[in-house]
Amino acid sequence: MKFLGIWICFILIPIISFSSLLNENWETGVIDSTKWINWGYPSPNISTAIHKKGQYSVDPNGDSAYLSGLVSSQTFTPTAGLQLSLDAYIQSASQWSELEFGFANTASIDTTPQYFEYSYASLYIDADLQGFGHNRWAYFSNSNGASSAGSDPSVNADLPNSTFNGWHNYKFTFTDNQRIQISMDNVLIYESSDNWYNYDTDNEVAVYLGGRSFGATENLYDNINVNVIPEPSAVLLINSVFASLLLLKRRNLLN
Repeated sequence: MKFLGIWICFILIPIISFSSLLNENWETGVIDSTKWINWGYPSPNISTAIHKKGQYSVDPNGDSAYLSGLVSSQTFTPTAGLQLSLDAYIQSASQWSELEFGFANTASIDTTPQYFEYSYASLYIDADLQGFGHNRWAYFSNSNGASSAGSDPSVNADLPNSTFNGWHNYKFTFTDNQRIQISMDNVLIYESSDNWYNYDTDNEVAVYLGGRSFGATENLYDNINVNVIPEPSAVLLINSVFASLLLLKRRNLLN
């Protein structure tokens, strides 16, 4: 029984472990040019502002004209279990306070990108009072077209309480049924339709971090992680194996 348990655990370790593909928290105090490509003007920079996480966070640093930011030089193959996790801070302001982040369909971003121009799956948050005011929506793009989720007036009205002026964790997770789910603080907020993506034919994606701000407004990113997490089928396998082990142990005790 003991050796059976050891053997099963040895087999399961590769299945249940997370595969880490990218980790970044900028605690070196620099933007690593081997991992990140700057785009836009002014260029993104390392921030030591009061709302930073740890010693440093990154400020996308776009201005009133365009977004600026970073895109990962590394690209990733869309597959079930691929997950981007990041922390973002956006400050409410009277003008020019926006973030756009998620997966881009390329690692080559021009200096004056339009909203969602390079989006594969992204989230946009507007924390200023200009134009349409507070807004949040998701954008999903594939080879056949694009889809937008939002903007919901009830969600937008609550953004000052739920989103602005505080750090939040966001996750973009590809599922078994070729959809992507976007969560905020582990609560699902958007998802594409089933089979929206095609893992067999879609191009690789890159991490996209964009934003702009005005004056002393702080908009920041930190704790960027790209992992491949266990698929639900693997979790079910784990549960069934351990249940079998417990049953075998009980039978041995009874005998």
